[in-house]
Amino acid sequence: MNAVWTIAKKEISDARKNKLFLILLVMLIILTVVSISLGTYQVGVQVRDYQASVAFLKSIGKTNLPAMPNLNPIAASKNFVNYIGMLGALLAITLGNNAIVKEQRGGTLKLILSRKVFKDLFLNGKLLGNLILLAGITFMCAVITFAGTVTMGNISLTGAETARMLLFFLMSFLYMAFFLVLGIAMAVFVGNGNRALL
Repeated sequence: MNAVWTIAKKEISDARKNKLFLILLVMLIILTVVSISLGTYQVGVQVRDYQASVAFLKSIGKTNLPAMPNLNPIAASKNFVNYIGMLGALLAITLGNNAIVKEQRGGTLKLILSRKVFKDLFLNGKLLGNLILLAGITFMCAVITFAGTVTMGNISLTGAETARMLLFFLMSFLYMAFFLVLGIAMAVFVGNGNRALL
């Protein structure tokens, strides 16, 4: 287990030096902020339109006022689904592919495996390190989403809405984890890094 944890820590350290990973991560964070900003703006516009309609109806003496439209606060982050679908999958595939290919290209794979590190320990360490990275990314996006929804949109979430958003982020993590495993598997079985990535 110590070997698995050592490999996992090395994987996390290597990811911080991977330019493609960092570019994709920055893009995902920026798009998360943009998604929350646009979503909260749209919810705010709907609320202001409703309030303006009610004010107009009251000014002309109407007492039968329409009910407040059912505005789903989670709609403020709905575009994030698209970003996780595209950038999250690409980020996970890149991590998975790079985990194996960098060792093959650097010639360190044979050296590592000759040091009584079995293939399953090696792969488990790579997988653990990258799953920790994906969990951190998911957590960061969740914090941005919750904070943005509450502060920018001035929206209070109910317990059920909070639970649904947490479930969405859990599913996002599992979605990216699937593509991570796929990226690692392709790199192991195909052998050629560029072909495996494609």
